[in-house]
Amino acid sequence: MAQEKTLTPNPATNLNVNNLKDLKDAKTEAELKQELAMLKTQVSELMKEIKRISEKGVEHLGDKIEREFEQYSEKAADKVRDAQHVADDGLEEISVRVRKNPVASVAIAFFVGYVISRITDSK
Repeated sequence: MAQEKTLTPNPATNLNVNNLKDLKDAKTEAELKQELAMLKTQVSELMKEIKRISEKGVEHLGDKIEREFEQYSEKAADKVRDAQHVADDGLEEISVRVRKNPVASVAIAFFVGYVISRITDSK
């Protein structure tokens, strides 16, 4: 028959259940410290990447705002030129009418001046 071996505690090693638990806890604590150090490194790298992306985004946003501002400035300048052309055309038309009917133009100017003077004098 096969002999059964019984394990007897060896006093030289002095290992018991509590010591194994302490060893396991120590290993776990070391692993946790290592994982924490790795997480700190990853968070640091992530923060650097976020900063780089945000700076790039800000630059991109600034470029976009600048382009749009230039477009709106050009549109505004075009509108001002259009308004100036309309005003010039209106003045030209008035000038042509005054040349065609100088007496009527003087009478209208006199009447408008009279009305304006009456309005300002009454106040």
